[in-house]
Amino acid sequence: MKCLFSSLICSEFQTTSPLHMPIYESEYRLNLRREKSREAISFAMESRWKEAVDINRSTIEFSFDYIEANNRLAKALFELGNYPRARLASHHSLKLFPRNVIAKKNRTRLDALDRQGHDFRRGA
Repeated sequence: MKCLFSSLICSEFQTTSPLHMPIYESEYRLNLRREKSREAISFAMESRWKEAVDINRSTIEFSFDYIEANNRLAKALFELGNYPRARLASHHSLKLFPRNVIAKKNRTRLDALDRQGHDFRRGA
């Protein structure tokens, strides 16, 4: 049996298709993703944006195509005033799923700031 924690660190693991993963690994990742999602949502509801950023980033590390974590990361970064990184997270969400409504909403907020002349290099 393969050690799950060393697998999470391995960059190969991120590119492994779920279809080729043993069942216990995919179940483990799914449960971990659910747990981290609940925690991230809880932080956001309490306006604990730094913690929300951290937990969403850690989720994305092992599940880079998880659109909800990317959207939550963009929102948390936006709330912290880190607009350049919020834009990157939104861009990544839209790259994964161009029709995602939340990612479009995040981008619209950032575009509005851009039109107001906000300097997006600040806070990067």
